[in-house]
Amino acid sequence: MIVRHTVPHSRRGFTLMEVMIVVSIMAVVMAVAMPAIFRSARKQPLQLAVDAVSGICTKARTEAILKRQRRQVYFALSGKPRSVVLLGPGAVRTEFGGNGEAVSTQTAATEIARIILPDIVEITPADSQLITFRPDGTCDGITLELRAEGHSYKIELEPATSLTLIKENY
Repeated sequence: MIVRHTVPHSRRGFTLMEVMIVVSIMAVVMAVAMPAIFRSARKQPLQLAVDAVSGICTKARTEAILKRQRRQVYFALSGKPRSVVLLGPGAVRTEFGGNGEAVSTQTAATEIARIILPDIVEITPADSQLITFRPDGTCDGITLELRAEGHSYKIELEPATSLTLIKENY
């Protein structure tokens, strides 16, 4: 007579060997994947600067067209910290003089956004620039070269369309 020992359902599980194999496979996958995950999660300073310049120019173009008002982008590149500033139109203030005549004055442009650029990134030209984006979709053209850590980007603002063209390692 053959006697079979069956394990009740509540006592079933994985053997120690099976668990060790799964853990070792997971360790190998993690060891291979982690460097790539860390590289993609941490943006390099050059890429941050390119994204900042492109993003603020796109925002200026969009706001100029949609709000039908000029927008300006000020590239403050000559001092420290270097920054890119999106400027909106100043307010028009109307006051009445002593003789009852209305006198309108334009206040200074208002700052909408400011982005500080990383110090490690070299930018050419290094002087400050003021670019105007118009409601008709045009702008003052500019070409910037950004370099860091052996990589380079050329950012061009196309005057007729205000679109940002980015070329990597040109």
